[in-house]
Amino acid sequence: MRFVTFSLALVVAVLTLASIGCAVTEEEAEQAEFDIADRPIDVRVTATRLMEDYGNYTVAANQQYNGKVLAVSGTVESVSGGTEGDALYVELRTGDFSIVSVRCYFAPGRLDEVTSLNKGDRVVLRGLGDEEKDRDPFSIEVIGCSKLEE
Repeated sequence: MRFVTFSLALVVAVLTLASIGCAVTEEEAEQAEFDIADRPIDVRVTATRLMEDYGNYTVAANQQYNGKVLAVSGTVESVSGGTEGDALYVELRTGDFSIVSVRCYFAPGRLDEVTSLNKGDRVVLRGLGDEEKDRDPFSIEVIGCSKLEE
């Protein structure tokens, strides 16, 4: 039992340290939203499939998703961020026991849109695939997001 408790504490500590300083800023989210405003959707994908593709072969997944306008569908797991210049984000569920999440970051002007979402809501979010900077090894980033009405 002690080993399990220690292991769980170690995993939480690593996850916390990995995410420090790795967040998408409000400015980055705002710029991405502006950059893709007139671009069509390149790829429609579920959050689970996105996570599976990155888990199977990162290089191929980057070719398929990075820098592309994505329409990511999934179930809201949580809404967070928005502190000290970090962008608000919606985390989409990727599986029951997955430690990797899909995070969709929003510009500050989308506050009402983000706060209207609740855990368990099914959504389709449009944004720019942004794994190039590899901010957090435990999340797949989509930035400049907006909610699609589908």
